[in-house]
Amino acid sequence: MVISLSNLINRIFTILTPHRSLRILTFVSLTRSDAKVRSVSWIFIKNRIQDFVNRPYFIFGATLTSIVVISYVSFRFSFDFSGTPWSWLNIIELSEESSKELISENLSNTGAIVALSFVVIGFLFEIIKERTGRNLEELVRATYLYLGLSVTLISLSYMVLLNLIKNSISLQSLKNLSISSSYLVLVVLIMIGIQFASLIKLFNSKTLSDLSKYSIIRSGLNVIFQEYYIKKSKSIMNQFLLSKGLHQFNYINHANLNRITLTNNRDLYCSDINLILLNWTIKSFSSDNNEKVFQELYINKFLPRNAEVFFYAGNQNTNLSITTLTISPSFYLQKTLTSDQRFASEREKLRNMVIRAAELGDQEELARQLDIFQNLYSIYFQTRPAND
Repeated sequence: MVISLSNLINRIFTILTPHRSLRILTFVSLTRSDAKVRSVSWIFIKNRIQDFVNRPYFIFGATLTSIVVISYVSFRFSFDFSGTPWSWLNIIELSEESSKELISENLSNTGAIVALSFVVIGFLFEIIKERTGRNLEELVRATYLYLGLSVTLISLSYMVLLNLIKNSISLQSLKNLSISSSYLVLVVLIMIGIQFASLIKLFNSKTLSDLSKYSIIRSGLNVIFQEYYIKKSKSIMNQFLLSKGLHQFNYINHANLNRITLTNNRDLYCSDINLILLNWTIKSFSSDNNEKVFQELYINKFLPRNAEVFFYAGNQNTNLSITTLTISPSFYLQKTLTSDQRFASEREKLRNMVIRAAELGDQEELARQLDIFQNLYSIYFQTRPAND
């Protein structure tokens, strides 16, 4: 993403008028297409959701929110059911002194467990990284390390805070919070157990092959989806611009028209187009009587510096000109195409693993890696869009 005023304006208009966003219109159209296109579209949605959920800030935010809710419930509500029909729920009885002691012990025990465990986990990460050649980010995602770190760090911070305020809160809140901190210790232990189990699985070469297969096929399907996206968005944009009285650019017929260029000062990609802003732009650069021409536009189109986007016929007595019109807010621009980068990266990793297996003479591993290539290209030729 490029941080700029024009991109900000585009996002505001897209939020206010989502039905006029080319990206949204294209996506809705794809989900209503034939079964093959719909299946690729829903796989893409699933992948995007997984990417979002696996982002560190999302995991950290979700964990922090959970801890805040636990704290609020512990402070706000009493769980003392003495003298009520629910008295049997008072399973754990704690005095003020034992509650304070429990909070201190939970903090010290959790700190020691986390420190020792993550030293071992870090050591195992290095061993697996050296043995497999996989990058650290891939191993972190495969072992849920972001989730484990978030749970442990926030739980420890929560216990430190409890230890500081344990002499300043009511007895009932103190009991509730001491019990909740004990349950958090159990959660931390479960998360560390999951981390170790995930790491041990990665010592199995088949597990790593399955991880490679999942990653590259997933990124490959994203690239296929982008092909559908480009094709459909091109069709939608052509229909929209033709309906506004514009003609598609033809060098033979339109070489002598005035040019209108984008105001981008570097090479970028078109990630989205707001059709309301674009309509205002079209009305601004010529009268209805003048011929207006457009270059083909679509999602993910490469736009070089000061790209020529529209053309129009001026007055006969006016010399031809190149007009730099501020039409960037119509376009949402970004620096690179993430899906292409990810697929290229995954393909390069797979290539390196094939070479590594061949050098080591590991025929079983080599067969698994070559099978991934075969599956990838089979999926591509079965699901890619047909050529016009």
